[in-house]
Amino acid sequence: MALPTRARKLIGTFLLLAFIIVYAFLIMLLGVRLLEDASQVFSIIYYVVTGCAWAFPAMLILKWMLRPDVPQS
Repeated sequence: MALPTRARKLIGTFLLLAFIIVYAFLIMLLGVRLLEDASQVFSIIYYVVTGCAWAFPAMLILKWMLRPDVPQS
């Protein structure tokens, strides 16, 4: 049984919100632990890369959310 678009959008919105919150917390926690003695340049590179990396998993959720409904026969 396929979910209608409206239900997928509702579920996907909550999934995206939860994912971004958890992802940001984990990246921040990991950054604090790993970058204690790192140079400022390496820290900037880390946060730029990880700050952009969340878009790839989010894109998969968005593709699922916006998938057209299957016509019923």
